[in-house]
Amino acid sequence: MAEENRNLAKQTYDTLCAALDGENWKYRRDDDNFLVEYSVGGEDLPMGFTCHVDAEHQLVRLLSPMPLTVKEEQRLDVAVAVSLINDKLVNGCFDFNLLNGELCFRMCNSFCDSVLGAEVFLYMLAVSIHTVEQFNDKLFMLATGAVTIEKFVDLLSEIVD
Repeated sequence: MAEENRNLAKQTYDTLCAALDGENWKYRRDDDNFLVEYSVGGEDLPMGFTCHVDAEHQLVRLLSPMPLTVKEEQRLDVAVAVSLINDKLVNGCFDFNLLNGELCFRMCNSFCDSVLGAEVFLYMLAVSIHTVEQFNDKLFMLATGAVTIEKFVDLLSEIVD
């Protein structure tokens, strides 16, 4: 079963890379670990993404860590903000570790007993970039104390999707 999972993961990884190549994306690939990394220049903050094809769990995991560690005094407000954002999201979510202050966006897709097409990966990329771009500056301002949680809620209410 482990060999079968690895073969399906390799096929999935190859499809991911082919989808990126088809769109002329620049990315770094790690073929041994079925991992790609790429960056996107946002309107306000650069965004880094990692996409990992996990053979053991038969998942594609897309992560975009925020380029900061939230200070202890801001963590409760950021936890509330993440909860408010996640309530609005249709696909993917922000993860926040209250203990160490790490914040990232996460989206997953299973390839258990299935084959994912290039369109799935392009969808994941587009949604993750849009979502991170939409919220990263607001989360950054809250995490650094530039805005209060009350102001964050006001900013969040202005977002129309």
